[in-house]
Amino acid sequence: MNKRLLKYAEKAQKEGRLAWRVTNQHGCPCNGGHANPLSVGVWSEKVDDPQICKRGWHTTSDPLKWRGLRVWLVEGGECFGRDGDKLIWDRIRPLAEVDPEKCIDRRIWVRCNYSDLNRANLSHADLSHADLYGADLSHANLAHANLAHADLNRANLARANLYGADLNRADLSHANLYGANLACANLYDWERGEDGFARRR
Repeated sequence: MNKRLLKYAEKAQKEGRLAWRVTNQHGCPCNGGHANPLSVGVWSEKVDDPQICKRGWHTTSDPLKWRGLRVWLVEGGECFGRDGDKLIWDRIRPLAEVDPEKCIDRRIWVRCNYSDLNRANLSHADLSHADLYGADLSHANLAHANLAHADLNRANLARANLYGADLNRADLSHANLYGANLACANLYDWERGEDGFARRR
């Protein structure tokens, strides 16, 4: 991000107008609605009387909840409402695209690489609410990681290091915990069964 766009981002953040936008590979909406791709640094067309899930420019405070292949940092114009993590604007301006290889939010990085996280070092990572359905985390280092509310349904955690990990309200349905280090981990209401798979207490 150049200095000009960074200045816009800092101002928008102070004014509560900074958010995320999720699109398909072409930069177009993929969770409903239609719009042409937007150029970085250029304001979108202004929409009159925006309404949540009906018309207007939609953004989110949690891009991991939405289907898509690309994530953008955007500045909103005037906000016309909020519904959970969704916000609706009369116009938006993309300021940068997230690079999964450089992004500091590990939740986005693991989602982009979820099928091949074998032996990954994710110690102390904030993976709360992360979508790790079916992820291969075998032998991964997840010591002290925050996995609260994460979707680990059918994840392979065989021999993973989960020492001190927070799995509060994580979904461990059908997760393979064979040989995993669960010492000091907060498993909430889960335990490892005799077959090595997670089961509710």
